[in-house]
Amino acid sequence: MLATLCFSYAIVFSQKAPAADPKPSPSPSPSPAADQKTGAGAAAQAEITVDPAEITISTIRGDDQSRSRLISSKGPIKEIRIIPLDLETESKRSVFPASAINIDPQVKTQKSQDGYLLQLSSESMALPLNFKMGNAPSNEYKGEIRIEYQGGKKSVPVTIRIKDRPGLPLLVLLTGILLGIIVTRYREKGKPRDELMVRIGKLRTRINADPELDQNFKSRIEALLIEAGSLLGTDKFEDAGKTMKTAEDVMDKWLKGREDWLSQFKYRQALMEKVREFGEPATMQPYILAVWRGLEDAGRDASDEDLSKLRKKLDDLSQQLNRYNKMTSMLEKMSSVIDEVDQSKQDDWPDKVAQWAAQLNGMKPDDEATYKTMSETVESAMKEVQKAAAQTPGASAKGSFSFGAVTDGAGIMPGAPSTRARIEEEIKARDAEWRLKLFKRVTFVIAVSLMAAAGFSELYISKPTFGANAWSDYFSLLAWGFGAEATRSSVTELMKTWGK
Repeated sequence: MLATLCFSYAIVFSQKAPAADPKPSPSPSPSPAADQKTGAGAAAQAEITVDPAEITISTIRGDDQSRSRLISSKGPIKEIRIIPLDLETESKRSVFPASAINIDPQVKTQKSQDGYLLQLSSESMALPLNFKMGNAPSNEYKGEIRIEYQGGKKSVPVTIRIKDRPGLPLLVLLTGILLGIIVTRYREKGKPRDELMVRIGKLRTRINADPELDQNFKSRIEALLIEAGSLLGTDKFEDAGKTMKTAEDVMDKWLKGREDWLSQFKYRQALMEKVREFGEPATMQPYILAVWRGLEDAGRDASDEDLSKLRKKLDDLSQQLNRYNKMTSMLEKMSSVIDEVDQSKQDDWPDKVAQWAAQLNGMKPDDEATYKTMSETVESAMKEVQKAAAQTPGASAKGSFSFGAVTDGAGIMPGAPSTRARIEEEIKARDAEWRLKLFKRVTFVIAVSLMAAAGFSELYISKPTFGANAWSDYFSLLAWGFGAEATRSSVTELMKTWGK
């Protein structure tokens, strides 16, 4: 019983107070899992930063570019791998190759198939990058340059905008301006001139198609055509058009009353032949010469008047010629009767006949009042002469008074031919004309240059990818250049109307 209690007591004592180890136990070694956690913490602290964080380039074709970026590292990073990637357009049709992006040769790198291996000698360093544009077409290319390092990677966005060189766009713009100038000049000068030339040709055809066209009408139309041609030579198209309208109206007037015109001119010709019986204009008496000039003027002015006026003129001239012939016959008859009277009884009758003849020759054909008075006087005198002749038995004619001849034997020079009244144009001074031309040219150059500069700035300079859509871009420039001249012309025409 006692033995059992002692044994139980020994067991309890051993559980409460274990025996002490005389030797210290060694510390446990770290496990592999603990090592992995420690490495992950160090990698999380390593980082690369790029400043500026993006690369944006705007350039022209064939113009290589360089950019420099500051590479900074945090943590134990000894080397990085720089991998340029292809840059693509939005449509994926064009590519800016990765091979055209490289690190400046002055930087020591180890080139591999997939990029450049760069040793970092400090926490930060400048990274110069070269972009070889080569023959890359105009467009916008986007992509990235990847930077890989121990425990991570970094992407640098790259945007390259390439446009065509300015030479061809400027040439296209100037071509558009030149086309606009050509069209404007033709519209302002060439077209009106051509239209008037066509009208002149058609009118000449109409003239040649009518062989019976009266010479007075023909001369008038020819004179108007010459005047229109002269106005064309000085670019006075509006005045030339008015002159051509007058010439066409003259021709239309002839055609509308052709038969009546022919009959009137035939009658006029008969009157002129009748007047010709008195001699050439150089020897005609003033009265007859005035009738002759009236017949000339009637024919010359007929193209500007209507048939009724021509008929009235010819009728008046016919009556004037008839009055002259009537008075001439009366005086010649009186002269014959006087010759039958005895000379002792003739008194001053021969002198009176000569005076009346001179008065008639110097009289104005349209002075009907003077003619009427003279006619009454001559008729009264004729009765007295006839009475005296009746009292002279056996009287015989001793000659007759030559009425129509020039008594002094000297030829009378006719007056200057009548001419149509014309308004002479004012002659501009040379210096004023030169200043006007200079002003027009300078303002033209300034206006076109400003419009062209605005178009070039709007369509080329402000568009970083000009040439990406060649048809659209270049035709826009061409249209702008064409429209610049058209706009200048329209503004000029508008300004001309100001103040009117």
